Amino acid sequence: MIEIFTDLFDIVKKIKYIDNNYRVFRNITKHRFEIYYQNGLNLNLELILPYNNLDYRAINLINKSRVENADELFDYVDNFNDKLGLKE
Repeated sequence: MIEIFTDLFDIVKKIKYIDNNYRVFRNITKHRFEIYYQNGLNLNLELILPYNNLDYRAINLINKSRVENADELFDYVDNFNDKLGLKE
């Protein structure tokens, strides 16, 4: 894995603005971008970006998946499952 520090559109800088403990990596084995959270010396995988390029969609996805937005995200998933006819 290679940590990304800079990019053309300052996406990494904007991700760090959301939370300075976020680290952006390019997993060269799996050909994807991964967002990690650094807590001391520990790195925890937070999010796998479903995009081939590091662009503004990554920032939107990180903001949507934050803990503060969990209730809204769970409601969205529940409504989506209801529409598919999937019940608990």
